Amino acid sequence: MYNLFGINILSKEEKEAKRREFEAFVFPGREEQRREIRGKLRAEVPKLDMTLLMYFYITVKEAVKREGISYEEAVKRVGKQASPPGIKNYDLAAIKHILEEDLKNEHDRYSES
Repeated sequence: MYNLFGINILSKEEKEAKRREFEAFVFPGREEQRREIRGKLRAEVPKLDMTLLMYFYITVKEAVKREGISYEEAVKRVGKQASPPGIKNYDLAAIKHILEEDLKNEHDRYSES
């Protein structure tokens, strides 16, 4: 890491390591888990842009896991900047169900204990 005028600049390797660490935190089941979640979101919330929907899902999931807050609190905290345009309350309910199921399955399938 370089420090240029008080700004930390990460090397390519450091950026890649941080990305891998984040992905392992959000999806400990790696690509298999990511594809599974993407498929469930596509089936339950088909009208929304999948890229924005995945961004929203990952952002909310990270807040729930890191901060130990509820889904509702995480959605409030994430706010409008991460919400896909046109998201409805029934979409949020479907996402909540998928997230809760994902967290339970993640603990059962991917925990190291």
